[in-house]
Amino acid sequence: MSSLAKLSDVLLVDTYTKAVAIQVDPDFIHYLIVEIRRRGLDLVIEEKNKLEMSVQ
Repeated sequence: MSSLAKLSDVLLVDTYTKAVAIQVDPDFIHYLIVEIRRRGLDLVIEEKNKLEMSVQ
């Protein structure tokens, strides 16, 4: 999925968050995770998850 490489970091993280929330195809989520890790954004995801859990 080379089109994922064209997404901005913010849009990639937002797409991942929404994909998990609506439970889309696990393969698509896997491709998102691979791209997130490739960019070193996995810490952004972890921090976002911590923030969301503290609000609930």
